[in-house]
Order: sequence, then C-alpha cells, then structure tokens
Amino acid sequence: MKRFKRLSSLLLLCFLSISSAMAQGNNFGLGNQDEANIESLTNRLLNLEERSKFFQVYLNFRGGYHETLNGEDKGGHFKLAHTRPEFLGELGKVGYRVRLNLSTNHNVNNLDKSNNVIDIAKIFYTPNDKWSFSFGKSALNYGTFEFDYNPVHVLEFFEFQAYQPDAVAASVTAGYTFKKQLFTLELANSDMDFFYGQNPTANVIYPESAHPLQYSFSWRGDLFNSRLKTIWSYTLRNEAKGCRTNLLMLGTSLSGKKWDLQVDYNGAFGKLDYLGLATADALAAGIINSNQLETNTRYQQWVLDFGYRPTPRWNLFAKVGINNSSAKKIKPLQNYRQTYEYTVAAQYFIDKAQDIRVMIGYIGKSTRYKKELGLDNLQSNRIELSIVSRIKIL
Repeated sequence: MKRFKRLSSLLLLCFLSISSAMAQGNNFGLGNQDEANIESLTNRLLNLEERSKFFQVYLNFRGGYHETLNGEDKGGHFKLAHTRPEFLGELGKVGYRVRLNLSTNHNVNNLDKSNNVIDIAKIFYTPNDKWSFSFGKSALNYGTFEFDYNPVHVLEFFEFQAYQPDAVAASVTAGYTFKKQLFTLELANSDMDFFYGQNPTANVIYPESAHPLQYSFSWRGDLFNSRLKTIWSYTLRNEAKGCRTNLLMLGTSLSGKKWDLQVDYNGAFGKLDYLGLATADALAAGIINSNQLETNTRYQQWVLDFGYRPTPRWNLFAKVGINNSSAKKIKPLQNYRQTYEYTVAAQYFIDKAQDIRVMIGYIGKSTRYKKELGLDNLQSNRIELSIVSRIKIL
C-alpha cells in the first residue's frame, strides 16, 4: 500500500512539473483565434498556476432557441447545435488534439473507418520553428476564413461549405513557416461513395478510383503587421476512376483597430457533381435522369463578411454570399441555380476570459432557378438566440 502511495505521488509530481517552455510555434491545427487568453476554470476556482500544456480540456458549445419564419419547418424550438469536448496538449516536440462531435450521427466512414463522432484525432511533430508535420483526422487545410472558424461560432455555413462531402478526413500534412507565412502540403482521403453505386436511384455506377485521395497546397499569409491575412488553397480531388475536381478556395482578410473585412472565393470545377447541388433538384423533378451524372459541373461562390467591435464586449457582424451552380454539359442546367445567403448578428461577451457569449442572429437563404425549368424558388429565414462558449476546463 505504501509503495502504491509513493508511486502515485511520484506520477502526480511528474505530471505537474512538465515544462511548457516549448512554444506552439507553427504547430498548425491546435487552433487559431480560439486559443487566445482563455483562462482555465481549474486555475480560477482552485487558484492553481498552470504548469503544464500536456493535457488541456475545452468544451465547445452552442445551444439556444430557433424560430423558423417560413417553409415546412415554420415554428420555434430549442436546439443543441454543438456539443464538442476537446482534448489537446504538447510535450516537447510532440502534440495531439482530439475533439468529439456529440451532436452528429454515429455512422462509420467507409474509407478511414472512423466514427463520425470523432471530429478531430491527430498528432503533431514540430522538429523546429520552421517545420511541422501532422497525421490523423481533422478539418482539411482548405482555404477561406469561413471554413477556418470554429463551428460553434458560425450561425450558418453558407452553401459551398455546408455541403462539402469530406471537409473532415484522415490526412497527412507537412507545413513550412517562412517570415510568418505558413505553406502546407496535404494528402487526404476523398470519399465519394455517391458515385460508387451507393445511391439506390443511380443507374450509372462509376468504378472506384484505385487511389481515392485529394492533394492540397495552402498558404496562410500574414502581411503588413497582420493588417492583411490570407488563407488560400488549391486542391485536386480524385473521385471516381478518371474523374477529378479542381478546388480553388481563396480567403483574404483586412483588419483595422475595431473592424475586420473578409472576402472568400470558392470555386469547384469537375466532371461530376461532387456537391450534388447542381443536379439534385433537377433529378428530383425529372428534368434529367440518373444516367446524366457526367455534367462538367461548375460552382462559384463569393462571401463577404464584415465585423465591427464598438466595445470590447460587443461584436456586430454581417455576412452575405452568392453561389452559382451550373452543369455545363447539360444545356437546361447551365447557370440554372443561384443561391443568396445572408446573416446579421450581434454578440455580447458575458465572460471574455472563458469566451462565453450570447449571440442573436437573423439568417436567410433564397434559391432561384431558371424560369423555363418550372421549379419553385425557395426561401428560408430564421432567428436564433444562443449561448456560445469555448470553456477551458483544465
């Protein structure tokens, strides 16, 4: 019994004495704006000085009241949109990050065999201040600022981002930092079951690619004393055999003392409709049939996001976007669908040290089709009042 007590005390002492002198540096993926000066509840309540970064615990949360103003879902209800516990840490040159999404289904991904509840599970190795390497499952290094945000802080991802089939996937990433510019190369899974015969209504089954992978290059730029920032990426996706999609995602941000302006461009060009938006409505209406899946699809979306901070506790922002969907190979579906989306919101920080906010927002979406197709235009609007937090527990 005494041996056990001595061993337990020794382990506890070792755990508490691990030094955190090693800076995070270019260990990308451990979070960006989410990590800024968040005080640990343990530190606050027990008045303990944090001496280790080996084990940190966060709770990402958003929940509140949703009032849908029109459409089939008209009415109001409470919704727990996000519950994502997160565990991360670093020990010398090695780090890890694990985040669970308890608000999603428990299906297993066919390629990496991980449960969908696993949002992030990856390890990092940073041999020096220049190089970083990571392996595991996480959000991919796509460009744009909208894609880069913590999901709990986004009232509504606009269409192009919301329908990404594998924005979270198993990947291996190498990063190099040069004068505050981070360049990354990434190799990740490209899961396209829809084209491999998983859709029961499809008459055409494409042979699966021998290497269903995607290859990405990204640049995270920091210029003019951080007044101008970029998150740009190019991705080549292997989908079905002989079918590929080119993704160009460019995010640029300008910042002032109390304001931020972000402009995002998303472009996708490929033989198949990998998002499904350019053909799904036409398929359902019988305008095309399931043999017409080689569409030479083109998506182009622009998003403008403006934020203003009148006081340290208040944040006001507006976001607007337009997405054009076109199936160039099928004449009726050329530039046949446009979507307009908009969000206006205000945030009040109840506790800035713990990043706890009250957020109220108005979210709208309007979809317009070519008149000659006879499809009904769609309109949806809702109001959301939520509590949003990224609490640091340990």
